[in-house]
Amino acid sequence: MCAAILTLEALLMAFAIAPAIVVSHTPGLVAGVGGGVLVALLVLAAGSLRRRTGRVLGFAVQPLLVLAGLATPLMYVLGTLFALLYTAAFVLGRRMDAEKAARAAAAVAAGPPVREQ
Repeated sequence: MCAAILTLEALLMAFAIAPAIVVSHTPGLVAGVGGGVLVALLVLAAGSLRRRTGRVLGFAVQPLLVLAGLATPLMYVLGTLFALLYTAAFVLGRRMDAEKAARAAAAVAAGPPVREQ
């Protein structure tokens, strides 16, 4: 779930570059480089979620997405919404992983199934 949310955030940021330039009159170089770096960080985080660094990067990039509201005010709202979605997906994913591990441990403790002949 986290990878999907980070990918959607990268798409959102990529599509927000043009309105930042045209509507908010952000200089093109600032919007292009800043938005491009943020997109690259989001894609990098989505691709490396199996490692701890990917998860940390996923959380570290969330405030940057909210701060993109300095260039396009709607990003304050969308960045906050996506940060909440990412946090919820992370928490629920950890909970599901813990339940899955508990079921696997219970299955190992129970031993192999007995077949009747």
